[in-house]
Amino acid sequence: MEKVCARAGEECPSISLYAPNTKCNPFPYCTVELGLYFNLGEDVSFGLAVTDADTELGFLSNFADALYHYADGFDVDEHVKEWSMSAGEDGVPRITDLLEDAEETKCRLNKLETDAFAIIRGMERGE
Repeated sequence: MEKVCARAGEECPSISLYAPNTKCNPFPYCTVELGLYFNLGEDVSFGLAVTDADTELGFLSNFADALYHYADGFDVDEHVKEWSMSAGEDGVPRITDLLEDAEETKCRLNKLETDAFAIIRGMERGE
């Protein structure tokens, strides 16, 4: 995960890993929390349930798969629609800003996913 965090840089400055299969967490997965921050005001954070693995490469592969499914399902229009009724009020950005941030979110998710798979390929080659 350190390689993903380092490569993510500005794309996803906040990545946290929670409860990898401990006695308190009997489930065979971890929650990876990711945070995206934007100049226009919207911050996006979400958690991915990532299946635990015996190796770093296995866990990273499971993380990349979970991220792929999240990014693939992220719909810019739906995201803006969810917030549009509150746009401009109570700290919610204007609709134009919401749209720009949602498009940037999609772009960052796709880049983070691409980077994760590139790291996996490098690890498989012994890099």
